[in-house]
Amino acid sequence: MVGKTISHYQILEKLGEGGMGVVYKARDTHLDRSVALKFLHSAEDVPRLLREAKTAASLNHPSICAVHEVAPEHGFIAMELVEGQSLAVRIAGRPLPVEEAVGLAVQICEGLKAAHAKGIIHRDIKSGNVLVTEDGHAKILDFGLARMAGQAALTREGAAAGTPGYMAPEQARGEPVDRRTDIWAVGAVLHEMLTGRPPLGQSEALPEGVSRVVRKALAVDPGDRYQHIDDMLVDLRRVAGTPSVKPSRRPWLWVAAAVAAAILVTVLVLIDIGGLRTRLIAWMKAPEPSIRLAVLPFANLSGDPKQEYFSDGMTEEMIAELGGLHPASLSVIARASVMRYKGGKKPIDQVGRELGVDYLLESSLRLEGQRVRITAELIQVRTQTVLWAQSFERELAGVLALQSEVAKKVAGSLALKLLPREQAQLAAARPVNPEAYQAVLRGNQHLGRVTPEEVGAALGYFELALKKDPNYAPAYAGVSWVWLIRGSFGYTAPREAGPKAKAAALKAIELDDTFPGGHGRLAQVYGSYEWNWAAAGAEWERVIELRPNGGGVLYANYLMVMKRPEEAMAVMQRVAQLNPLGGHVQAVYAGILNNAGRYDEAIVQGREALKRSPQDPTAHWNLAVSLFRKARYEESLAEIKACYNYTGIPEVGEALTQAYAQSGYSGALRRAAALLAERSRKTYVAPSDVAALYAMAGDQAQAIAWLEKGLEARDMQMPSVGVAPVFETLRNTPRFQDILRRMNLPQ
Repeated sequence: MVGKTISHYQILEKLGEGGMGVVYKARDTHLDRSVALKFLHSAEDVPRLLREAKTAASLNHPSICAVHEVAPEHGFIAMELVEGQSLAVRIAGRPLPVEEAVGLAVQICEGLKAAHAKGIIHRDIKSGNVLVTEDGHAKILDFGLARMAGQAALTREGAAAGTPGYMAPEQARGEPVDRRTDIWAVGAVLHEMLTGRPPLGQSEALPEGVSRVVRKALAVDPGDRYQHIDDMLVDLRRVAGTPSVKPSRRPWLWVAAAVAAAILVTVLVLIDIGGLRTRLIAWMKAPEPSIRLAVLPFANLSGDPKQEYFSDGMTEEMIAELGGLHPASLSVIARASVMRYKGGKKPIDQVGRELGVDYLLESSLRLEGQRVRITAELIQVRTQTVLWAQSFERELAGVLALQSEVAKKVAGSLALKLLPREQAQLAAARPVNPEAYQAVLRGNQHLGRVTPEEVGAALGYFELALKKDPNYAPAYAGVSWVWLIRGSFGYTAPREAGPKAKAAALKAIELDDTFPGGHGRLAQVYGSYEWNWAAAGAEWERVIELRPNGGGVLYANYLMVMKRPEEAMAVMQRVAQLNPLGGHVQAVYAGILNNAGRYDEAIVQGREALKRSPQDPTAHWNLAVSLFRKARYEESLAEIKACYNYTGIPEVGEALTQAYAQSGYSGALRRAAALLAERSRKTYVAPSDVAALYAMAGDQAQAIAWLEKGLEARDMQMPSVGVAPVFETLRNTPRFQDILRRMNLPQ
């Protein structure tokens, strides 16, 4: 095969061979990139090939190997080429360091979480089906045995499909499988990483902490295992954060049971015995479970629709309050996902299933004069029972203390062991000026809509708050937000917006150094406007210190600009976990995938974002870039038109349509760029936007010229050009490198 060209792939070398097929390294002659081609041994296996391709292609996650193409007529799948080695080779019978093993297990679980979220059970997780990249990242392979939950079995009834040593007992017996089957296999792989072998044969002592995770995952009865991969993830992350680990003093109690269970699995596979149910380790103490919570929108009981801002604002404040408590154990779903349920009547179990949570906090609110009353209920989704319910009433000046009271009750009901810092955080609630507090809530409501008119209204409310209380830090942080949005969206020239945003952020920090909002705004100013990356990094560190989940997409963007893509991906994965229904989060994620050169995944992410937010310009633009890099020019053009239509510049879309008919894709983009350049004579237009269109059109000279104008204008989007794929052809030119140098960016 080596040296042959099949379809448009030139076979370069053989990478490996297994029972089902052989894998070669090849060059895609159309896109000039290296890929892995997987050929099956038998034509009878083509249905399996198609099944594997369709399953893997439906998933988009950095821990899952991406599929580019399937060619059943040639019997191969074209996949992402991962430079590295299989986990089985990496282990080679020798234990890995605990930190490395736990880190890889976390990444495997994150990939499976993406699969399970789509109802896909892998059914063949093993060390040989996990690749480890040269920088230590895990990639799951081989979805050939995978199937959707509830899908008809792919093997005969009672037959076991999978790999002995990694198969859960129920799988070995040919019984129905579910996500807990994959969890058992991950436990087996983790055991192998820690000891050098799957859980068969001699019992080994494992480090304390991680031993509890393996024990829970390898429970013989599925009901005794982790019920969700998220549960296992939280415990693994907790272990990863442990400063030191000591050998378990009594490892034989669970290791022997796990070994016995694994031997039982192998025997069942070999002699095909079914129907056996054992509960060898049901008596063992389970590790502390992970908790996923959603704060449903507060119901406004005042009867006055004008008070919706208050109930919505209280929802966001409660999410922030609870989200800052013990994030290693408690995940709180973000506002963008829960607000979909405002005023809704969906059943508790359906809401819990859609959000993937264990508990819901359902609350109502009544504001009468200067008093606020909240009634809250904590509901367990699985049993649909109320675990705790209570009413709270205070003067509006004590609203922050009221929020802390609710948070303490929730923490107590969920048996969270709060750290001293977290306890102090709840105890530190200060009185507020009621009018200033309400004005900030109103301002935040307007700010979320980001149109010029709404941003102006938000500024009015923040200024009103400062008249009522000149020392109110959240109001200054709100003012800083206003100017950052105006400068970023082109409503105000950055040279005017940047200094105003900085002054307000510094004042917020001066008034309250523990308020993360002020530090977040200052981090943006230092990065987007001043290009002072050391100062920006210090402010982001302070944000994370004050609120571990507080960085969000802006912090991920900072990490990507600093050319720290793996960290950026990790942040975005966390953001996506907390925002499962947030279309804009997916849109930003698509952009970060673009910056990492993962265009196939970015297309999937962009399409999903548009399903949830069809009018999001960010989603349309990032999808346009992905399609551009894949040479799907007509589709890319349609997304650029949609982006400018929803940005409020429909004449760009019209120009694109007319010019495309006359001079194709490049000509259309040149016409759009010229139109924006003409518009910039009358109003502010981000020079980097014009440069991007010229770069995509292939006009390097004009692209560089407009990037240099961006430097002069202090365009707040300029820092992203160092990683933006539309400027790939300029990357190594001296003038482009000089632009990066002048922004103090990595080159």
